[in-house]
Amino acid sequence: MNAPHATNALTKATGFGLLVLLLMVTPAWSQSQGVTLLEDTFDPPPGAGWSTQATATAPATGEKFLGQFAAESVTLSLKDLPDHTWVRVEFDVYAIGSWDGNSPTDGPDLFRVDTDDGRPLVRTTFGWRYEQAYPGQFGVHTNPPRTGSTINNALGFTWKSFAVDDIYHFQLVFPHTKDTLGLTFASTQNEAIDNESWGLDNVTVTALSQAPR
Repeated sequence: MNAPHATNALTKATGFGLLVLLLMVTPAWSQSQGVTLLEDTFDPPPGAGWSTQATATAPATGEKFLGQFAAESVTLSLKDLPDHTWVRVEFDVYAIGSWDGNSPTDGPDLFRVDTDDGRPLVRTTFGWRYEQAYPGQFGVHTNPPRTGSTINNALGFTWKSFAVDDIYHFQLVFPHTKDTLGLTFASTQNEAIDNESWGLDNVTVTALSQAPR
């Protein structure tokens, strides 16, 4: 599902010494020429670089996606990258069920992305009824539930008769020069998979030879 992008942009330092550009829009430079390393919509099944071949189907749309996952991690490993100085990673997160955002009692329900050398790219939360961090950073930002989601209640998932699914789009751009790349996507939610779960869709990884401008 190629969901429309939200209309706001945020450029932030993660606080861990790595500059990450988290973009909800697509400026001209981000579409500059690069080498596409991966394009995966998970229909057909995931490529060999994924740590899992698990896919699910959205009840309302028939859309295939990587998932469903609970409090677990999924890794993507790519090798033989061409010469480059930056990497752009785009993907949609399907937040399914009663995600509890920044709640200190029922949550927090954290979603994170890290590189294989330990650099944190994303630390955020999604909330269905509680305040959340997205599109900001957990521990720094607080926003109303579902802020920045591109589509709500379109996938057909329910919890206690409530329609509960949200799609969040990410575009991450970060410096990288190695010929291998590893990414870990993970959640720390604390409920059973039929209560809170997540998935990935429309994942694209591009090697860039020019710095963002």
